[in-house]
Amino acid sequence: LSLAVGDIWSPSPADAPTGLHIGIVVTGQLSVEIASTGQAVMWAGPGNIVPEDVVHAHAARLRAATPAKAYRLRRIDVIAIINSVRSSTGWFYKYRLEERTSRERFSARLGAVSRASHMAKQSQGDFDLKGWKDRRIRSMEKASALRDSRADQLGDGAACCFDAPQGARSRRPGSAPGVGLQTSLA
Repeated sequence: LSLAVGDIWSPSPADAPTGLHIGIVVTGQLSVEIASTGQAVMWAGPGNIVPEDVVHAHAARLRAATPAKAYRLRRIDVIAIINSVRSSTGWFYKYRLEERTSRERFSARLGAVSRASHMAKQSQGDFDLKGWKDRRIRSMEKASALRDSRADQLGDGAACCFDAPQGARSRRPGSAPGVGLQTSLA
């Protein structure tokens, strides 16, 4: 593949009719980005192996940041070369290690971005909690206004009857009535 600046490399899925593909970046820099948003999440440079099935599974693509060249190999072709050329077995195990490392790196990075974008989406529970919080605040404001109006009706000296008894601990705001309200009779 010869890519000019801004060109897009769309990876093939693992179940493509031509089989699994592996990319090897020879020159240039490619940004790995989420296809729907265009958000760049990582870079692939010379010598990097690009597991196309992993990139495709996370709905990502590669975009050339600089002029780039890459090889795109079918995995079945690589296996055929290994089986037909006896001297190729020396580098095959090093290649497999690099491929596994690259696959883990791409999976971890793209998976983290995918999970982060999923967590940023609001769910129905978020709206339910916000509604509960708004109702609670309105109820507390209404109770405070009612308490103030009753204190004004009874006069300045009667406001003390709404205070907690001597030695009593007040309960936390928002807790259930009667919970945490204890009086000391000693």
